[in-house]
Amino acid sequence: MKKLIFILSVAVLFPSCATILAGNETKIHIKGVDPARAEIYYNGSYVTTAPGTVLVKKGAVNRGANVLYIKSPGYKDQTVILHRHGMVGFILLDILCGVVPLIVDIAAGTITTVSPKEINYKLEKQ
Repeated sequence: MKKLIFILSVAVLFPSCATILAGNETKIHIKGVDPARAEIYYNGSYVTTAPGTVLVKKGAVNRGANVLYIKSPGYKDQTVILHRHGMVGFILLDILCGVVPLIVDIAAGTITTVSPKEINYKLEKQ
């Protein structure tokens, strides 16, 4: 009986672990040496100037939107393809808490993470 109460308590206190703890965005840190400053585009839209950080919604990568472009005049563009990976720890924790948290995390797209999380670029001159 105590085990059942413990399991139910965990299921109530820690629902959808990835949604609560990991959120729905991943920070990608971008820095480089040549040129020191470059423009960063996410799926064709300007985001920031490097060095900088780009916030990528995990759900967008799940739906296929997943390309960063690093550009600077006089240099060849660099393309970085983002990938998603399942977060095994959160998957196991959700399974231990029951099926509902796992379903919520999968539906929210938070059960995954995006990589690479850090990009060090060096663009080639044209």
